[in-house]
Amino acid sequence: MLPAMAQRYCTARTSDGMNVSLEFCTDDILHVRVSPRDSFSESLLQRYGIIKTDWGREPHVETGHTGGVFTLTTRAVTVMADTENGIMTVADRDG
Repeated sequence: MLPAMAQRYCTARTSDGMNVSLEFCTDDILHVRVSPRDSFSESLLQRYGIIKTDWGREPHVETGHTGGVFTLTTRAVTVMADTENGIMTVADRDG
């Protein structure tokens, strides 16, 4: 599972072939999608404006990698993703 950062998005592939997409909407709101396909198509909820998509300012995201775990950190949350099994943990600044 190797994340690729592009603006507010992070995409990765797990060892079992699933694709994971994280969108950092704000410093403390994440949109997580999982798919067996290589791309993520727009959902009907997005198309008809039910899911908010105009979040404004892109949050600053710092990335790191230690011992098989990728870490993605904003001002408010830290996401830890295990590269082997795809398990993600989300924690606020207090843990």
